[in-house]
Amino acid sequence: MVSSVLSLLAGGYIIAQIREYYPDLSEEDIREAIEYAVALIDEEIVLTAHS
Repeated sequence: MVSSVLSLLAGGYIIAQIREYYPDLSEEDIREAIEYAVALIDEEIVLTAHS
């Protein structure tokens, strides 16, 4: 569901439109999906090749 919410946001949807598309989601659910994605990115480890 997080991926779907982010895809819709990236496509220009606003929260109200997402709620129309997914009526079972509350505004809080959508915001929590965004916060979850942010937390994942914040913990991401980037591996680099050593020369």
